[in-house]
Formats: sequence, structure tokens, C-alpha cells
Amino acid sequence: MVVEAVFALLTFENRSYQPDDILRYTIAAVVFTIFYYLLWEIWLTYMERKIWKGMGKQK
Repeated sequence: MVVEAVFALLTFENRSYQPDDILRYTIAAVVFTIFYYLLWEIWLTYMERKIWKGMGKQK
């Protein structure tokens, strides 16, 4: 996330984006990042449950 933020800030400065463009990009980046992490957590929880169920059947 730090690398993404630094890259975005350098890009904004280099290309002289307008404040409205920066705000729209920031909102989109936050929304997509939250969505990505939620999706990752759902997948991780599913896999953990699947593994625990598989281990229970071996006993």
C-alpha cells in the first residue's frame, strides 16, 4: 500500500492532475482496496474451514 501511495503521489505531481481527478482516483483506490481485502478474507476463511473439516475426517 505504501508503494502504491508513493507512486500515485509522484504521478499526480508529475502529470499535474486537477484536484477533482485526484479525489476520484483516491476514492476508487480506497473502494477497490477494501473490496480486494474483503474478498481475500472471505477466501481465506473458506479455505481454513475446508482444511479444518478435512483434518477432522482423518481422525
